Amino acid sequence: MSSISDDANVSIILADYAAEDAAKKINMLGGGWTVTAVQPNGLTPAQAVVALIQVPGKYRGQQMAVALTLVNEAGDPVTFPSPAGQATPLRIQQLVLINPPIVPGIMLPDHMPCSVQIVISLDNGLPLPPNQVYTWRFEIDGNEVGHQSFYCAGPNPGPVLG
Repeated sequence: MSSISDDANVSIILADYAAEDAAKKINMLGGGWTVTAVQPNGLTPAQAVVALIQVPGKYRGQQMAVALTLVNEAGDPVTFPSPAGQATPLRIQQLVLINPPIVPGIMLPDHMPCSVQIVISLDNGLPLPPNQVYTWRFEIDGNEVGHQSFYCAGPNPGPVLG
């Protein structure tokens, strides 16, 4: 018997900026990048992670647990200090309800695939060690169903004088 994670089709896109509008459409700028760099302040530029999920209509009305985790080259979760000073992995989790598209005046068939979009905006950037590959891993109900890697370069050394 198949599950939501078995039947899901997931795309992960990295962008400079992304937001979902009232019509549930994703508006993004600078989408599709795979290389970023640490700035002189020690942070990457702002970034957004967009997950586009499509599941068969048979899952309409069900919930799925989704999670997005940033991992390093070794596959270990990237951690940051919590307010209490403990190392905490960068992992975002939530329950999502699967619903078909809603188009006023149009009745869609029950077998119409359902789409779910998730946008995570990291407006302040991330304090990542440079010259490494990082991967955003996306899970549904505890099973990895998609990922997107990116390279984080070191800061531009600037001009050399003398």
